[in-house]
Amino acid sequence: MLFRSREYEVEASDIRSGLRTLPAVGAPEDICRNLLESDIVMECETEFDRSAFAFSANGFSAELAIDRGAMRRAGKEGPIHEVELEFKGGSLEAFHAFACKIEREHGLERQPLSKLARALAL
Repeated sequence: MLFRSREYEVEASDIRSGLRTLPAVGAPEDICRNLLESDIVMECETEFDRSAFAFSANGFSAELAIDRGAMRRAGKEGPIHEVELEFKGGSLEAFHAFACKIEREHGLERQPLSKLARALAL
């Protein structure tokens, strides 16, 4: 199964400053406002290095990201070792075919859970 999600990204020094700037890149303003008005409690954290490479092939564009690091929750720690292929534009059909091909050729295993879900499960 291939996953689709809408993501918004801003550079920020902390979660509150990030929530103030996310609407400028398309995040729902009401959700960001509600979060800013709430008590935010850290449940878990992730820390990882990302190497990302943008490319175009066969009528689509994508980003290949490699993440290595750790996730932590309640004194427990787990590793982060991920390869992520993110669709950026063009032919979704060609992108899916390419993703399946590199998954098969390199023996990659799909991770059905997000970093957040895995950290919360620690």
